[in-house]
Amino acid sequence: MVTYHAKARGLALLEVLVAMAIALMVMYAALGTLLISRGATAQVQELAQLQQQASYAMHLIGLQIRQAGAVDPVRDEDSGLYAFPAPGTDVDAGPKVFGTEGRDGASDTVTLSFAPVRWPNPAARAAWQYDCIGARVENDERVQARFAIDTRRSSLVCRSLRGSQPVIGQVVDLQVRYRVVTAGVTRELDANQVEAAALWPSVMALEVCLDLKGEERAPDSAALRYRDCSDRERPRDGRVHQVIRHLFHLRNA
Repeated sequence: MVTYHAKARGLALLEVLVAMAIALMVMYAALGTLLISRGATAQVQELAQLQQQASYAMHLIGLQIRQAGAVDPVRDEDSGLYAFPAPGTDVDAGPKVFGTEGRDGASDTVTLSFAPVRWPNPAARAAWQYDCIGARVENDERVQARFAIDTRRSSLVCRSLRGSQPVIGQVVDLQVRYRVVTAGVTRELDANQVEAAALWPSVMALEVCLDLKGEERAPDSAALRYRDCSDRERPRDGRVHQVIRHLFHLRNA
C-alpha cells in the first residue's frame, strides 16, 4: 500500500499582507470606538460637574440678591421696641443693587449691598454675617458683593469690601437683566437702560445667566451649536456648555 504525504506549504506574502491589513483595520475600529466612548463619558462627567458648580454659584448670588437693601431694626432705649431706620440715614446709604452692562456683548457685572445684623454681643454671630469671600462683617459695616467675570482665568469672581476671590471656574459669561416696576408696569431692562432712567431703586428682581464651558474636547461638527446667555446661537467648538438662568426677587423690594 502506497501512502502519499501532502507537501506542507506556507502563506504567500500577499496573504500575509492582507491578514495584516485586516488586523489593523479591526484595531483602528476598536481604538476609534474606545476614544469616542471615553470622550462621551468624560463630557457627561464634566457636564455634571458644571451643573454642580453653576448651582453653587447661583446659590451664593441668590443669598446676596435676596438680602439686597436689607437694614437691621434699631431698638428704642425708652420703649424697648424695635423699628427700621428712616430711608436716607447712614445705615441705609448707597444703592441696594447696581450693575454695569458689558460692551459689545461682553460680560456684565452686578453689585449688591445690605446692612448686617447688629448684635449687642460681638461674639454672637449668625452664619450669614460673613460676606461672599467668607470674611467676617462687623456691626458697623455694610455687606457688599460685586460679581464679575475674570476673562483671563475664565472664572466668576466676587469682590467684597474685604477683598476678592474666585467663586467657580470655567465661566465664560455673566449676563444680568433687571425687572423694574414703575406706575404698576413691570419692564425688563439692561443696566444701561436702568442707569439712564435712574431706576435702580425700582429694581424688584434680577435675572442672572451664567455660561460655563467645559475643558474636555470631543469630535464636533459645525452643525452642533448652543444658545448663550444673550440667546444667540454659538458653535460648541467641541466643548460642553452649561447655560443656567435664574430669576431672583429682592426680598426687601
